Amino acid sequence: MLEVLSLVEGRFFTAGARDLRVGDRWVRSEIWEPSPRGAAAEPLWYSLDLLPFVEVAARGYTETLRESRGLDVAIESFFAHSSYLEVKLVTVQTTLEYLVGAFERANALSGSVLSKDEFTQHVRPKMEAAIDEVIRGLPTEIGESSIKRAEELFDAKLGGLNALTIRERLFRMLGSDGVPYAGLELPIRDAIRTRGGTVHGRGTSPGQSSEYVRHIAVLRELVKRIFLTLVGYKGRYISYLNGSEDVDFPPTTATVVKP
Repeated sequence: MLEVLSLVEGRFFTAGARDLRVGDRWVRSEIWEPSPRGAAAEPLWYSLDLLPFVEVAARGYTETLRESRGLDVAIESFFAHSSYLEVKLVTVQTTLEYLVGAFERANALSGSVLSKDEFTQHVRPKMEAAIDEVIRGLPTEIGESSIKRAEELFDAKLGGLNALTIRERLFRMLGSDGVPYAGLELPIRDAIRTRGGTVHGRGTSPGQSSEYVRHIAVLRELVKRIFLTLVGYKGRYISYLNGSEDVDFPPTTATVVKP
């Protein structure tokens, strides 16, 4: 219940309990009442109208769904705060990647196109033969050491040819779960591409700040839509994709992301 209400309030709520025992004898119990972390940001709905989401928490947010799809960890991760746009972008995509991994485990799916045996038996030998042919055809003036490094690098990259990208794995999950994302295809791809550049050292500049804000908004909107889809919610919620606005879920038209 607290995890669902955390999304509604826009901040993560925690509670706790501890029993003190001496041997088999109970001494006392300590209980911590629910308390929020940090200031509220981007609530899913209004705190004075919690009934629709209380019903969702009671009926749709089952323990099986919560654990099998990793929603408990994902919700807590979703509320990790930072003052840096780069960290916010990386954090929200990490949340998405965790949800993708949980989906694949729940459905016994791999992150590859072909099985390991299929790739090893039918694809890799031909790719290795092609690399050998290319290496043999390289001009000697390139240098023996450079040719050897190229051969080692090409061979090391072969295994990755069978791997799906996180973008491909994400869209596979969205399609399987029926998450509405019409109109968000390109913005999602752009956000993931920017995150990759950020993680691998390109960083950002002051002129790119507005782009980062848009990418973060797109991915956070997507996380919320995944959650609402999985718990079977239908009704109104607050979207921050183009500023704060009440919208219907699921959406009835393609979503437009304003520049």
